[in-house]
Amino acid sequence: MRALDHAIETIYAKRHNPLSDALGAGRPKESDTALKQLIKIRPSGWAYQIAEVYAYRGEVDKAFDWMDRAYQQRDRGLLVVKSDWLVKNLRQDPRYTELLKMHLSR
Repeated sequence: MRALDHAIETIYAKRHNPLSDALGAGRPKESDTALKQLIKIRPSGWAYQIAEVYAYRGEVDKAFDWMDRAYQQRDRGLLVVKSDWLVKNLRQDPRYTELLKMHLSR
């Protein structure tokens, strides 16, 4: 019974985590498809997470576009932006410092 429960939990977690699908390391086609789906179904609730995906993929301009959306939507994901390893590609960009200043001023 325990093995079955574990298997069900594992399948459920994989099926219901669009962010991990969108990150899709090493699977660009699947990653693109999952990201498009994520944007389609969660544009207002997951702006920060979408920005994370773009940042992780090195698409810095798109990441900042979604960070701006996250800021406008008061997305709670911004609470962890300073420690989020998925957005480390953004830290050298001057827009990152501006984002932190804006976020901290609220």
